[in-house]
Amino acid sequence: MQRPITKSVQVLVTSALFISLTLGCQSVNDSVPPHSTDDVLSGQKEVSNSIQDSPHSKSEKTAIASSSKDASSDAANQNHPEFDFDRKNMKLKGISLSDTEQDITKAWGAPDTRYTMDEADPIEVLEYEGYSFGCNSKGHVAFIEVSGSGTSTGIIGLKVGDHDSSAVTALGKPDQDTGYVWSYKSGNALLRLDLDPKTSKIQSVKLFPHQSSAA
Repeated sequence: MQRPITKSVQVLVTSALFISLTLGCQSVNDSVPPHSTDDVLSGQKEVSNSIQDSPHSKSEKTAIASSSKDASSDAANQNHPEFDFDRKNMKLKGISLSDTEQDITKAWGAPDTRYTMDEADPIEVLEYEGYSFGCNSKGHVAFIEVSGSGTSTGIIGLKVGDHDSSAVTALGKPDQDTGYVWSYKSGNALLRLDLDPKTSKIQSVKLFPHQSSAA
């Protein structure tokens, strides 16, 4: 027969259990780093500032660069005056067939690229953005071509991409109309407009010696 547990033994057991539980809770609390309300708010503020101070995305930078380039191109065209069309002295981009390579670079600066066309009389081609000039071996202008969409021809009221009605207003009625090519002749020069037969819009404008028109 077991003896009853005395009251003093019960007290000791209860005290031991209480001490054990207290030490266990203290250990858990020590393992978790404290977080104050100020720390949480500070972290949220840093994230917010990081988002606000972040640079433009790649697509935004590309759009800005593109807009700047277009603005520069428009400014370059505006810096060069346009003239009324003169049949007796035909010009494109302010240059005539009687001008030289020196006149071209004086008016438009150094070309973006240049290359030589292998002809009986080699043609040196000076290319700019949206237009080009060809010069023969003597340095005289052999042709002028404007083909970039929206590019001014140097003739008031006429640029590539315009409807053929704009050409009539700026140049008058053509001497020859095939439906997709309009020609204006004067002396030894010929001005040719290539048109889109579906939209009647100007695709390119070219000035060259009249003798070449038969080729």
